[in-house]
Amino acid sequence: MSVPTKRPKMPFSAYMMEVVMSPLERLRGRTIANASGKVLEIGVGTGLNLPYYGPVEALYAIEPDPVLLEVAKKRAIQHNVSVEFVQTGAEDLPFPEAFFDAVMVTWVFCTIPEIQRAIREIFRVLRPDGALHYIEHTASPHNAMRSVQRWMTPVWKKVAGGCHLDRDPHTLLTEAGFLHERFRPIQTSFWNPFPIYAGSAHKPSAGGS
Repeated sequence: MSVPTKRPKMPFSAYMMEVVMSPLERLRGRTIANASGKVLEIGVGTGLNLPYYGPVEALYAIEPDPVLLEVAKKRAIQHNVSVEFVQTGAEDLPFPEAFFDAVMVTWVFCTIPEIQRAIREIFRVLRPDGALHYIEHTASPHNAMRSVQRWMTPVWKKVAGGCHLDRDPHTLLTEAGFLHERFRPIQTSFWNPFPIYAGSAHKPSAGGS
């Protein structure tokens, strides 16, 4: 695919977030490479993941922010990616049960207002044996740093678009019924308030595994 020479116009805050996240681009590619079949991306934002999608049966993307969604649409056109965009939050997905083969999430679980409700919706729209692939910063595995994250989160949420430093997606997904296949650190978590983990989980089959 061709790489655009000009960025889509976007709000300054979104532009700054892209700059901050730019060192993590390689991680996006590794995660999105797992996409196959009928795919849903949660929280597409400005569409930074779109250039990394290979051939899939169908790609859907949701985003609650209309301004960011317009930027993502332009990026899809620039990269010649066919996407069905839907403006909605993850808490009420407008798709039937067992509709998708795979769901992709990159640095989104931290900002969803009703995270447990959203995860239940993701579980609902995945087919049995369907896969969830994600990369997120998570609650620290170290008690002292987790206490620091809890202390920082109320202020951090106000300056970082509702981002929670102390969410634990592994636990939340397990509680919702997902079975984890992979959950590994990308960087050291020792005294790191933003430890990043890559994970893959699947919805159990009708037989329960």
